[in-house]
Amino acid sequence: MNIEIGNHVITSDPYNIIISKKYTAKKGKKAGEKVVTPIAYAPTIELAVKKLVNIKVRESDATTLRELADEIKAYHYTVKNAFDL
Repeated sequence: MNIEIGNHVITSDPYNIIISKKYTAKKGKKAGEKVVTPIAYAPTIELAVKKLVNIKVRESDATTLRELADEIKAYHYTVKNAFDL
């Protein structure tokens, strides 16, 4: 499994669903290169999706509950499209 959702990637191994973040390294040996770093693990795809939404909430710059709700709805749509549900 290798599903890209925005700047995140969902992959799996025999034991976990792995949520990784894609970004361009700013320092170190890989400065300027695209990097994928695991940020969370989940036992099921359902929990992985919930974790992705929670990550999105924590990264949000929303200043009102309405803005946050709109961002969550938009992200749910993005996730749904990534899985072609």
